[in-house]
Amino acid sequence: MTIPEYLDDILSKYSDRRVTRKITTFVERIIADTSLQLWSLSSDKAEFERYKRLLDGSLKSELDAQTLSAALREAGRDQADDQEEVVLLHDPCDIRKPYASALECLGTVRSLDGALIPGYSSFETVLVDERGRDPQPFDMSFYSTGDPHYVTEDELRFVRQGTLARQVSAERAAEIAQFLKEDSYVNLNRVFRTQLRRVSEQVKATMPNKAVWHILDRQFDGEAYAHFIDQELHDLCVI
Repeated sequence: MTIPEYLDDILSKYSDRRVTRKITTFVERIIADTSLQLWSLSSDKAEFERYKRLLDGSLKSELDAQTLSAALREAGRDQADDQEEVVLLHDPCDIRKPYASALECLGTVRSLDGALIPGYSSFETVLVDERGRDPQPFDMSFYSTGDPHYVTEDELRFVRQGTLARQVSAERAAEIAQFLKEDSYVNLNRVFRTQLRRVSEQVKATMPNKAVWHILDRQFDGEAYAHFIDQELHDLCVI
């Protein structure tokens, strides 16, 4: 029996694969080291803190963001149902942490003057009311370039070309292969497609033929983005 099979009942309670992966890795380490002492199980202080947060319930995961996003979409659906056409504004937003250094999976973002600083990334969707009422937050996603699950578009291109092993370390290549197998990798392009599909389906759940407009800035002016909205979502867009 494998570890995931043994833990099946526990892991079934989590939808975030990163959480289940951490639980599995932690139990495998306990079995391998025949120890329950966190410090002896940990290779460094950072890993000790990760195990500690996993056990004390303070571990922050994508599950929290998913719950929040679902609540926002549900709250905004009545407003969307009440409109003949739905206009959705989408925009990435940096969460700047210029003085942070020890936060988990801390990534890199741009400051207001263009410098690279520590922080996290988000992608926001706002519902615009055609009668001029206050805009309604409708969905959001959070991710980080410092998360090992963050796979760049260049890395994905190397995978498609079969050249990844020559471009990154063997350890990183194995990580990427695992994340692709689990379908747990993340980057802005994936967040864009996932979130737009999610909000489009939410709006059209009760009225499949409702016109949905997606408004995006010039960061998304590539043909692939317009093709996705037009051909896959069957929606309208202004970029």
